[in-house]
Amino acid sequence: MFQTIRIGDWIIEADVEETRRQYAKNIEDMCGCLLCENFREVMETLPREKAQMFEGFGLQPSVCTDINEFGPEGDRHLYVASYFIVGHIIEGRNEWDPDRN
Repeated sequence: MFQTIRIGDWIIEADVEETRRQYAKNIEDMCGCLLCENFREVMETLPREKAQMFEGFGLQPSVCTDINEFGPEGDRHLYVASYFIVGHIIEGRNEWDPDRN
């Protein structure tokens, strides 16, 4: 079942149930480095309302294979993580624009 979702400048027709099924699989290429493990562990402690935002797309916040860490800022670390949604873009640019996203 497809659901129309607005994410930033995009309108996406997403198959939330299929996305959920994909994230429930055993993902073998998860990075095991300390930084990636730290990100995943922190994502398990999200406040309920933030976790529900991810879950509304069929995503599991702590299941992510595309994580980048950009070093500490004081006592915090800056991460960028990409999650994958099953579906297609209805409206918006197909390519990544780092100045806009």
